[in-house]
Amino acid sequence: MLRIPANLPMQGTAEFWLLFSGNEKSQVKWSSGDEKLALLALTIAAAQYESQMPDDGPEHVLRRVRIACQETDCKLTMLYSYQLQRQFLAQPATVGH
Repeated sequence: MLRIPANLPMQGTAEFWLLFSGNEKSQVKWSSGDEKLALLALTIAAAQYESQMPDDGPEHVLRRVRIACQETDCKLTMLYSYQLQRQFLAQPATVGH
């Protein structure tokens, strides 16, 4: 878990995609949840994370992150593939898509 500061009081939860790319700046995209938390995308991108990359090569690592905010205190949790798989399998199947 990582604390992310919010400049304005915010409350709610949201999920983002976070793309790590070697020495490049992380890219962040809002995915779902409270739309007002999409304002935190730049703050999430600028945060300091433990290295997600095996080396400085051209690889990219995509992570889903969940952020929960109460007032100006936001907590970011990285979701890993096994967690997303459980979440995906728990959803009802849709026909025709």
